[in-house]
Amino acid sequence: MSVASTKAWLRLIALWSLLCSLAGTGFLALSWVGVLKMSLKPIDVFNLFCISFSGLAVFAGLWRCQPWGWRTSVLLIPLSWLPGVVGMLMTYNNGQGLLSAPFVLIDAICLHYLIRAEARRLCSISFTLWSPLTWGVWGLLSLALFLGVYDAVGTFDAAIAALAFLFVTTGAKWAKKRLATAE
Repeated sequence: MSVASTKAWLRLIALWSLLCSLAGTGFLALSWVGVLKMSLKPIDVFNLFCISFSGLAVFAGLWRCQPWGWRTSVLLIPLSWLPGVVGMLMTYNNGQGLLSAPFVLIDAICLHYLIRAEARRLCSISFTLWSPLTWGVWGLLSLALFLGVYDAVGTFDAAIAALAFLFVTTGAKWAKKRLATAE
C-alpha cells in the first residue's frame, strides 16, 4: 500500500473520530438545552465526555500522522467503550445493543487498520512495545458480537457466542503461530 493511500486511510479514521466526537457533543448539548426530552444519567454524561474528548484527540493526532496520535488512537478507541459498556450493564434498554454494535465494529476495523505495518511505519511506531494491543481488536469484535446478539437471544447466549468467537479466533491465531515457528 502506498504512503498516500495509508495517509488517506488514517485521515478517514481521524474524520470518523471527529464525527463521533461531534455527535457526542451535539447529543449532550441537545439534552442539556432541553431539545431532547430525556434525562441523562451521570454515567451517560461521562461516556459522552469520553467519546468527545477522545475523538478530538484522535482526530488531531491522526490527521497529522503523529506518533502520539497513533498511540492515543490505539489506546483510546477501545477504552472509549468502557463507560458505555458500564452504562449498558447498569441500565439496558431494548435495542441498545443492536444500535451500538455497528459502531463498535467500525472502531474494531479502525483499530485493526491502525495496527497494520503501513500505518505504524507512517507514524514511526515500533511494534514491539505495542503488539499486545492487537487484543483490543478481538475484544471489540467480541463486544460487537455480544451487543448484536444480546437483544435477540439474551445475556447468556450472547456471552457464549462472544466467548466462543474469541476462543476460536484466538485458537486459530495461536495454531497459525505455532505452525510458523515449527517450520
